[in-house]
Amino acid sequence: MSGWITDLALRKALFVDRDGTLIEDVPYSEDPMAMTLLPTTIPALKKATLSGFLCIIVTNQSGIARGLMTESGFWARQHRLLAMLLAQGIEIVDTLFCPHHPTAGVVPGYSQACDCRKPNPGMLITAIERHGIDPASSYMVGDKVSDVEAGQRAGVTGILIEDRAAHAACPLGTPYYPNIGQAVDAILA
Repeated sequence: MSGWITDLALRKALFVDRDGTLIEDVPYSEDPMAMTLLPTTIPALKKATLSGFLCIIVTNQSGIARGLMTESGFWARQHRLLAMLLAQGIEIVDTLFCPHHPTAGVVPGYSQACDCRKPNPGMLITAIERHGIDPASSYMVGDKVSDVEAGQRAGVTGILIEDRAAHAACPLGTPYYPNIGQAVDAILA
């Protein structure tokens, strides 16, 4: 880790996927107004922040590589989400996203393999180093097996939500909950 982090106490983080975890998954949407928070998002993130977790969004956005959306469209939607959460007293301390896709990309510079696309742990490792996070005290919550695997590869406990059928493909012992609210309740219990 970076030298400046060694003087600080390491912090715990709640890493969360965005689409299908915090908001309804509307594939490749750039429309900031067409966004619906999932019902347990606000209470879950409030509980996590009040319990001392840094909340960090880590999200694959292959629509950029596929030419179906732009980075500016992603950020327009993301800034609206951050404003909606902040209006509820919830601060997301960082957003990391992967615009790449190794095979389906058509946009030069984005059609590539990378270490940031989940299940690779690049986004989580970047956040861990940037914010002085203790992976062993942190969690990655998402609705895809790739979210769980990215967390585990970064030394973070991965938790799957929403997709019960995908749970069978997760590493043995991976916790599963129907939504982020129940996942955060279990983390805090």
